Amino acid sequence: MSKKVPLLEEVLKYKKENNLILSMPGNKSGIGFLRDDIGKEFALNMGFLDITEVDPLDNLHAPEGIIKEAQELLAETYGVKKAYFVVNGSTAGNLASIFDAFNEGDEVLVERNCHKSVYNGLILRKLKVKYIEPVIHEDKGLFLPPTEKEIYKALDRCNNARGIILTYPNYFGIGYDIFDTLKDLKERGLTIIIDGAHGAHYGISERLPKSIVSYADYIVLSAHKTLPSLTQGSYLLVNNDKNVDFYLKAFMTTSPSYLIMSSLDYSRYYLDNYGEKDYDKLIGLANKWSIKINTLNKVSILKEEDLPAIWEELDMEPAVKVQNSLKNVEMCPANYCKRSKYPTIGIGMKISKNFHGMQLPCRTKIGVAGCKNACTSVYSKDIGVLVDLDKKFYITAGGSAGYYPRSSDLVTKGLSEEEAFKLVKTILYYYKDNAQPGEKLGDFIDRISIDTFREEVLNLASLELQL
Repeated sequence: MSKKVPLLEEVLKYKKENNLILSMPGNKSGIGFLRDDIGKEFALNMGFLDITEVDPLDNLHAPEGIIKEAQELLAETYGVKKAYFVVNGSTAGNLASIFDAFNEGDEVLVERNCHKSVYNGLILRKLKVKYIEPVIHEDKGLFLPPTEKEIYKALDRCNNARGIILTYPNYFGIGYDIFDTLKDLKERGLTIIIDGAHGAHYGISERLPKSIVSYADYIVLSAHKTLPSLTQGSYLLVNNDKNVDFYLKAFMTTSPSYLIMSSLDYSRYYLDNYGEKDYDKLIGLANKWSIKINTLNKVSILKEEDLPAIWEELDMEPAVKVQNSLKNVEMCPANYCKRSKYPTIGIGMKISKNFHGMQLPCRTKIGVAGCKNACTSVYSKDIGVLVDLDKKFYITAGGSAGYYPRSSDLVTKGLSEEEAFKLVKTILYYYKDNAQPGEKLGDFIDRISIDTFREEVLNLASLELQL
């Protein structure tokens, strides 16, 4: 007989490693329960709270007492007519919603990039599906939310559409303005199901995307993804149903976990008491760390301006409106690096805010680094902003890492931050006004000579040459 417990042993070993939890669940391996005394008590006693339907703990499948009260509080928090604890994950919520909303043979619109539980529900309910064609981010290789154009295109292909199933936000965390479209679809008589697995926190803060719960008939939220809930904990929110209670009982276990239910109750309590403050703080931290992570050139944190040319449908502004423009300002994590001589993220953000998207003779990139190590490959950028050992700025120009690589030329050094910004601005406008269409900055410098280039831009900026 084996004396090994391989899974338990490995989980305990993982806990001892004190890993930084950047994955699900939203409780971050219990840390999320430590917000206050009742959460701490729950976490410390979790192993002793696994119980079944005994008095006075009520029954999830026939709630009359404390579970009924907890679900009513949940409905109040989200502003919906009815709300349910789901202990089989959002899969059970999606299946119950699909079976309650539609009858066999009904025609429904479905977003192509949906969860596999939705596909399973479509098959099991024997529905006729019209897919909403996906929009792809070519550079990042990921699905974007469906556009209004594609939704109505799919609707036009239907004979008698009974409903629509959408994901909000999508699985890359992208929300979108779909609200007027949902209102119109509702007026046309379509039943609306939203798989909001990654959006249980939406709407709790003004800095977060708008909540979608009031626009749909059924909304499924994976509390365990973004709230302090245990894995498999989910919410089903309902504004208009037939008999969803029946289908929830059919698709959920008859032995619901009181641990999961308790964590779902705590997640609602957490949103009510701490949600706005904590998510405001979290957004600030996310903005700060996304800058640092993106400068590593290993992982890309998707930002709104990274989205491609479907701006009118998505009601967003593009990252690059024209090809020949200042495409990006790449910054090293100078503010957080021990080797940095100066916190250069500030000037980098200022340059990006003032000149990003500026039309220029050719595609242009700027690199910003807090020391001569130039971690963002500054010397291969069209314009480089660096800090020397004396904590003074120096500017380079003409670099390229393309098909014909070119190392940049030093323009001048010994600058203050204000002077460095002024010189970058001068170089951009001088290049814009004097280079030929399609001419790279490096090619322009080679054509007129680096000496002429230095003399012209330094005179225009009222700066002196220091080499």
